[in-house]
Amino acid sequence: MGQFGNCVRGGRRYGQHIGIISDRMGELNELLREPPIVGLSVEPTLGMSVVSLLALCNLGYLARLAGDLDQARTPLDEAVSIFRVLGARDGESMALNHLGCLHRVRAEFAEGRDMLEQSLRIRHEIGDRRAIGLTLGNLGVLTAAEGDVERGVALLEQALAGFRETEDVPGRVGFTLTTASVYANAGDYDAARRLLPNALLESRHIPGNHRATAWGHVLLSEVFSRLGQPDEAVRALARAGDQFRALGAIDRVEPGLSTR
Repeated sequence: MGQFGNCVRGGRRYGQHIGIISDRMGELNELLREPPIVGLSVEPTLGMSVVSLLALCNLGYLARLAGDLDQARTPLDEAVSIFRVLGARDGESMALNHLGCLHRVRAEFAEGRDMLEQSLRIRHEIGDRRAIGLTLGNLGVLTAAEGDVERGVALLEQALAGFRETEDVPGRVGFTLTTASVYANAGDYDAARRLLPNALLESRHIPGNHRATAWGHVLLSEVFSRLGQPDEAVRALARAGDQFRALGAIDRVEPGLSTR
């Protein structure tokens, strides 16, 4: 969801604590899993197997979440180049999608938009509606981070409409949480509050989505705090803590979040 905290967007400064939560949540939509790469042999090609190419993308993603933004770019650039040589358009689009998110986190919005738009064009050519929704939503997050929250939310709603049409529950729920985070970053806590509870109820039942659900409860806690509902904030934060402990996760809630 990007690093909005302490960054000026469109003449305003986003809340530090909301930004911290968004950073920790990472790209919830990317946790939905990218579509499989098709059209490539599982045998080593150009010295690399499909598994190795996917590992390059994952290395870039993990480095970005760890905050090592310089290290994150190298494997992603390499993956894009190799996928292009192989003519693997779906693989190329996936790596470009990750690169676009990386540029957004670095506040390199023009570069990020270019990468995401390239990814989106390829995904339209392929016709994979889930992949289209993932990149469209990422464009929405970038657009909101750049300062145009209204347009960003419109792109997210467009992605959500596609997930509803295809009955893609993980996609719909993941981008609902993402949209709530965008609203919270923009200071519209009422809008975030309306979206979060039902999405979190569904999120907890999606396999592999438990960490995202935990951070979603941290976000809900902060939203309650901003709305002057401290008791609800404490309860939401306690649920997040229970979920992190159940996961054995190393994530920790920053001191002061949702407890003011």
